[in-house]
Amino acid sequence: MESKKNTKPRHFQFQHPTFGTVKKPKSEASWEKTVYYWWFEYLKRNTVYLSLLDSDSDSEICRDFGDPRDRTFKDWWTENKRGADLFAEPDTDTVEKLSGGDLVSDNPSILTLSFPLTLPKEFLKKRFERFIDHHHKGKTGIRLSLFSRANYQFNGQPNIDSLKRDLTVYDRYIEHPELPLIESCKDLWWVAYPKESLRKESTSDYSNQKATENFKLKRQLKRAITAIEATTQGCFPKL
Repeated sequence: MESKKNTKPRHFQFQHPTFGTVKKPKSEASWEKTVYYWWFEYLKRNTVYLSLLDSDSDSEICRDFGDPRDRTFKDWWTENKRGADLFAEPDTDTVEKLSGGDLVSDNPSILTLSFPLTLPKEFLKKRFERFIDHHHKGKTGIRLSLFSRANYQFNGQPNIDSLKRDLTVYDRYIEHPELPLIESCKDLWWVAYPKESLRKESTSDYSNQKATENFKLKRQLKRAITAIEATTQGCFPKL
C-alpha cells in the first residue's frame, strides 16, 4: 500500500526562519524578521526559566526549549529539529497521495478529494479551487492562528517591530537600573526626548514631555516583562 507525503517544510503559524546554504548562508538580520527569533531572545531573559535550567531540572519545558544561552538562534532552532517540534503544526497535517486500500480520514478538518487525471489540468485546477472556497473556513488575508495545533503558539498577531523595541527598552532598564527609564533610553530613535532649548522656553513643557515619554517607555517595559514570562507559558507574547 503506497502513501507518499510531499517533502515540503511543515506549516507554521507565521513565516519561519530559513538559513540558506553552506555556500550562501543568510545573514542574522534575516532571522530577526521572524517572530520565532524574538521568542528565543525573550526566553534568554527569562530568569525563572534559566534558574530552572541551572537546577538540573528534568521538566518538560526544559527538555522542549533547552538552554538558549551562549548560542545562536540558528543552532538553537535546528538542534534536533527543535523549531519544527515546538512551533510547526503536527506533521500529520500535510498533503498526501492515497493509494488503493488506504483509509480516508474521518478528521473533520481534513478534506479528501478524488480527481480523474484524464481531465484537462486547467479544468481540474478550477474544480479544486471551487472545492477549497466552499469547504475551507479561512479568509484571504486572515491567518488561521486560532486553529493552530502546534505545541507552542502565539497569542494574537505578534508585531515584530514592537517586540524589538520593547526588548531594547527592557535591556536598557536592566543595564541601568539606577536611572529613570527616560534617561537610559533617551538616545533611542523612537523616543522624543525634549531638546534643551525647550527647557529654556518652558520648564513645565519640558517636564511634561519627559513625563509623557517616560510613561510610554514604562508601558513598553511592562509589555516586555509580560512577554518574557509568557515564553514558557505557550502563549507568547501575551499571557
